[in-house]
Amino acid sequence: MKNYLIISILFLIIGCSHEPVNYDMLIRVDGIYYSKEGTEPYSGPYVSYYDNGQKETEGIFTNGIRDGLWIHWNDNGEKIEEGEFIGDERNGRWKFWFCNGQLMYEGVYKDDKEEGLWTSWYDNGGKMLEGPYKNGIEVGLWTLWDENGNKNLEGSLKDGEKVGKWTYYKKDGSVKFVFDRDNKFEGNE
Repeated sequence: MKNYLIISILFLIIGCSHEPVNYDMLIRVDGIYYSKEGTEPYSGPYVSYYDNGQKETEGIFTNGIRDGLWIHWNDNGEKIEEGEFIGDERNGRWKFWFCNGQLMYEGVYKDDKEEGLWTSWYDNGGKMLEGPYKNGIEVGLWTLWDENGNKNLEGSLKDGEKVGKWTYYKKDGSVKFVFDRDNKFEGNE
């Protein structure tokens, strides 16, 4: 009786689990993915591979849309993108990498739009750019650095447009000039 119970449980687990499908096994109709063999939106794991056998994409579909953690790799097997989908929209922290493995940029999505602080880096690991978004639009204080880590530029954006004073820096960190929205220059150059 005990063996029968174990075998029954194993049968249910194996019978109810999904093997990952790949892109060739799905069709897309009005933004919803279906298994080519079924009439219901596909729910289950998804995986795709490059021609060289390296994994390209891995994620989950729920009711025919991307849901949960999705990861993308390049054809050499290095991770290039990772983040979560909720209801087929990017939500939560997302990270993107250069092919050399160095982080390229990261930030948070809310309802498929950038939200909060985003940071990007050069492929040498130095910080390039940092600033906040609200509902997918640049707002607040933004800072830009050169590849050697020297601050180049700093200023504020409102609704994606420059506002207020923008400060440009020399390589030694001193102020090169300040430009304000009234087209007035301050500084040495």
